[in-house]
Amino acid sequence: MDGSNKLGQRTIIRGISLASECSDLLGLAISSSQINLPTTGAQVTSAKTVAAVLEQSVSGGTVTLPQPEYCQVNGVINPVDTSAPPINFQVNLPVKWNEKIAQLGGSGFNGSIPGALIGNGARFGPESLPPQAPYAITRGFVVYGSDSGHQSGNTWPLNKESLANYGYMQVKKTHDVAVAIVEAAYKRHPRKSYHFGTSTGGREALQAAQRYPDDYDGILSQVPVIAWPELNTFQSIKFSQAQLGSGWIPPAKISLIDAEVRRQCDAIDGLEDGYIANSFACDKLFDPLSVANPYAAIRCPGGDDAGDTCLSDAQISTLNLIHSPNKYSFDLGNGVDSFPGWQVGSESTSNSPYPRTQPNISAANAPNAFLTAVTGTTTFNSLTFQPTDYVGGVQYLSSTIYATNPDLTRFAARGGKLVLKANTADYTAGIRIITAYYESVVKKMGKEKVDEFMRYYTVVGAGHNRNIGMNTVTKATAPYYVDFISMIDNWSEDDQVPSDSPTVTMQDGTPPFAVQTSLPMCRYPTSPYYVGGDVKSAASYQCR
Repeated sequence: MDGSNKLGQRTIIRGISLASECSDLLGLAISSSQINLPTTGAQVTSAKTVAAVLEQSVSGGTVTLPQPEYCQVNGVINPVDTSAPPINFQVNLPVKWNEKIAQLGGSGFNGSIPGALIGNGARFGPESLPPQAPYAITRGFVVYGSDSGHQSGNTWPLNKESLANYGYMQVKKTHDVAVAIVEAAYKRHPRKSYHFGTSTGGREALQAAQRYPDDYDGILSQVPVIAWPELNTFQSIKFSQAQLGSGWIPPAKISLIDAEVRRQCDAIDGLEDGYIANSFACDKLFDPLSVANPYAAIRCPGGDDAGDTCLSDAQISTLNLIHSPNKYSFDLGNGVDSFPGWQVGSESTSNSPYPRTQPNISAANAPNAFLTAVTGTTTFNSLTFQPTDYVGGVQYLSSTIYATNPDLTRFAARGGKLVLKANTADYTAGIRIITAYYESVVKKMGKEKVDEFMRYYTVVGAGHNRNIGMNTVTKATAPYYVDFISMIDNWSEDDQVPSDSPTVTMQDGTPPFAVQTSLPMCRYPTSPYYVGGDVKSAASYQCR
């Protein structure tokens, strides 16, 4: 083991103090002119002091680290359309401030204040933070976020302002309100502004870089659902439609597929250990556009279904469909008219996209928020959906939700730094879509320029939920801890360029936080390759 659990961090010797009592912020009004997108202003509805947590403690196997006293400010940003919901926000102001602010992104369809702003949830701001790493607020950051502009129910996507807030506008609106509150609280403007986001928050982080580059100095976009409606809705529907008949892949055959993928791919990284470290090479072996029959070894003789030990031709067609690009007959914006399909690997994990019961077109297949926005109804049967029937709706959703603009020129020009990260076993964000976005930025701006301000990393075996993934053979948890706060801050503050192979660890969640296993987090397009030594140590691998 390399014992790589040392954390680079800045210690606040002197911080900027709050200029007044926390309660003095109650009722503070922020005018619409202070928010550089349309609103009818904002106001602080509560301001309370949260006592410091002075000692580290452990309860139920979870550690709570020390936190400073801070002022918790909550409020609302009022819409222009009176039928649209407000944006609820929270800003946590430490009593000693490092002159930096960090926006924390949301999750899923949002609808609530990010948990990373609430109590011990600070350990998830951002996710993947090692269990002993000081929280952002402990390092002196003002941290803030919002519910993105809706709270409950299923009709909010029908309101254009509400959907636009969720898609991108709340990022800017919440930022501007937070800056106004910081200026009122500390009597000075933030010196550095960061965004740390995962999943939906990762998409929001890219929206920040693409749409509001003048507002951010450093951005972490971790497992961003760049085109979430694509994987969550459109490709999922397409996959389900293919399984209405003989193309259905029952759960008993998923382990068969998983084993065949491992047979062809596990050893590519120099070690058969249950991890498919080189996701990119493995995907090529199962690319139906270049490989005639990727599943030939487990095809049923004659092609008809012969039980759980083989795949029928119809089932192979279903697999080939979902691993092929999903191409549209119309433009989705930013020159995009197709998206890569799902990657292979980790089919047997809980993160897998395979349905456990066969889709049934007669069942109550209610639309989710994205399909509601496209079709204009909450009662649509999702399994009857065809994008060509709703071209305008799909394009509207794409222009509102997707973060596919490759032109980051303004962000780079002002000295912004961006860390992008994907997980090889993540079917929710989709490593192939994230990779395609990175390559579009390189194509647009040139690799030399991109290398100046952007790093793209992949983590082996990690899934989407909390960035935790499981080795389907050994059942071990994949290493995923890394201190992104220090990485972003050191790059922005000191031009300390991140390594091409930072270490990710899996370690005990309680003191002494012993490292169980580690791997390099390789910079794209490289992946970990075993060169000898302790298989549980990152030092035994090279990024190739």
